[in-house]
Amino acid sequence: MSQKPRLSKLALLPAVFVLFSVIVLGVLFVSTAQNGSIDDPNEVEIPVSLVAFTLPAIQHDLALSQAQIAKITELDENLKTHRYAVRDANARKGLAEILDPTQLSRVKQLTLQGLGVRAFGVPEVVEKLGLSEQQKQSVADIRADLKLQLQPFQDNIVKNGSPKDYPAAIALVNDTDDMYKNAHAQALQLLTPKQRTIFGEIIGAPVNPQ
Repeated sequence: MSQKPRLSKLALLPAVFVLFSVIVLGVLFVSTAQNGSIDDPNEVEIPVSLVAFTLPAIQHDLALSQAQIAKITELDENLKTHRYAVRDANARKGLAEILDPTQLSRVKQLTLQGLGVRAFGVPEVVEKLGLSEQQKQSVADIRADLKLQLQPFQDNIVKNGSPKDYPAAIALVNDTDDMYKNAHAQALQLLTPKQRTIFGEIIGAPVNPQ
């Protein structure tokens, strides 16, 4: 009987990040349906998920003002009818105008946390960690296995869209929580102690759930 991988502190992210990750994953799945495969094992683009800004914990962590929240909500409403590529580009542009540099940097950290094991495919993360070819291949294998586990959920999201609200996202969390955590923990075990330290600095501190 195989043992589950031991979870390090980096793997034990609060539930809000599992929620954040499924919102991000929903964005990625819809992108797959509209633009073809995005599961290149060697490269992952950091997505933009405006839905995540509805989470009180995220709003508090970013110290968003009511004016900023209102502008992001308006931006999200205006972009809902756009295809992913256009929506993503306009969301990035809109956030750059709404948030200050410190907030934008933190959003990037939170998004990387939300990506889970996929964060190890983001080019700048790979470069900063100095991943070996063997590590890259092992991460690709972990991601491929996770993708198979998530296929039924991906099919449903592609058909019906990503989670539209907090309850819907929570329901998805309950069904996929262990899959994400185990894949993330396996990837962390591939890193050297120095790489784990660097990765912790890249993704920043976890949010304190409200």
